[in-house]
Amino acid sequence: MDEGKMDENEWGYHGEGNKSLVVAHAQRCVVLRFLKFPPSRKKTSEEIFQHLQNIVDFSKNVMKEFLGENYVHCGEVVQLPLDFVKQLCLKIQSERPESRCDKDLDTFSGYALCLPNLARLQTYRFAEHRPILCVEIKPKCGFLPWSSGVTHEVKHRVCRYCLHQHLKLSRHFVFPPATYEGLIQPHPRRHLLSSLFVIMTLGGMKRQLTVGFICVSLTVRDGAGLVTGSSAICMFSFELYWFKSFAHF
Repeated sequence: MDEGKMDENEWGYHGEGNKSLVVAHAQRCVVLRFLKFPPSRKKTSEEIFQHLQNIVDFSKNVMKEFLGENYVHCGEVVQLPLDFVKQLCLKIQSERPESRCDKDLDTFSGYALCLPNLARLQTYRFAEHRPILCVEIKPKCGFLPWSSGVTHEVKHRVCRYCLHQHLKLSRHFVFPPATYEGLIQPHPRRHLLSSLFVIMTLGGMKRQLTVGFICVSLTVRDGAGLVTGSSAICMFSFELYWFKSFAHF
């Protein structure tokens, strides 16, 4: 990628989480991951570079050791023209979910993490016959601690991830709240649904895929992501999309 010849019109909004925002190139299978921060908590260019470099180093020195170099894309830290970053920020602002706009894209350092776009396949021979799906399953703190240092009894029954979902629900950080009523409890059911999702989608058959995506639609939405045609689908409405898009299977 030629950092000196960057055109914001060649890039589009791909998605974002709590700490990062990702844009994808329209033609090439590459994405840029930018950090974002609350307006009152800006960081220096050196801090941002080190944060991104730590991600690369962790991928190289830890994840590759566990998974093997053929299954880990470490990416590289690149420095982009500030004018490009600022224009890109303006271009994608209208596409960002309102709930994520409490943090701003880093437009001061110019640093970003360049990675391959794994939501797009390298070959499109069958793309015209059926939609291409990319599923992101993020690991969460779903284990129950046994340490004697855990003083709250509830933490021995409910994992940290589920407790965090309760907290966000009580503070209205998740929307719509009605979607979650009755789904967070009992605690083991959510983890069972997530496991069923993985098992069913690996099968690849129509009936298994349907069951798998119903399972993931019944769990809290920030534990997984769904991308089709390199565009993210809102997890609150993807059930309708699923049945429309795959009716011809």
